[in-house]
Amino acid sequence: KPGESPIVAAHTSPSWRILLAPHAGDNPMDDRIRKAQDEVRRLSDPRYALERLGWLFVAKAREQQDPGFYLLAQHCSTAIQENHPDSLEALLLRGYVAQSLHRFAEAESIGRQLISRREFAADFGLLGDALVDQGRLTGAIPHYQRMVDLGPDLQSYSRVAHVRWPKGDLEGATEAARDAASSAGSSDSEAAAWALSRLAHYEF
Repeated sequence: KPGESPIVAAHTSPSWRILLAPHAGDNPMDDRIRKAQDEVRRLSDPRYALERLGWLFVAKAREQQDPGFYLLAQHCSTAIQENHPDSLEALLLRGYVAQSLHRFAEAESIGRQLISRREFAADFGLLGDALVDQGRLTGAIPHYQRMVDLGPDLQSYSRVAHVRWPKGDLEGATEAARDAASSAGSSDSEAAAWALSRLAHYEF
């Protein structure tokens, strides 16, 4: 419409219509998604609200084992890039979607772009994951180590355990898994449950 800002006008693009479609469900994650959608609709520049919504869709995909939610997260990345084409936040979200959908070469490419432009723990985690899933375990180790250096937490410790285990270092894998489990917060029960299940596997 005449006089309408480019950001408001973008709400009519295919990605916006898809990611803002009515969301069903009655658990806490579903409520968080609906609230994030409302925030996206309300803001004149919802760049960071779109990023939060995208990661909520990623969490929902993991919770339900439903890859369709990864595609919704990808639409969030696309919507951000329509107005902020150089957004590294959107690029990271797109990379994790690619990795989750087993597009490992694409995820690796995105991971390398990200680490060349900033020092952010999740970027190194993405690149390490893409290399591991292509069978390049040794190549992933320095990226995981950099992830630990930047952010020792559940995500980084879990990855350390994941690479120690196939190397035959059971004791080291168990130690890292304990660190991951003890780092789990109450705000992400799915990640905490995953860390505890991996610890149980190593202990067994």
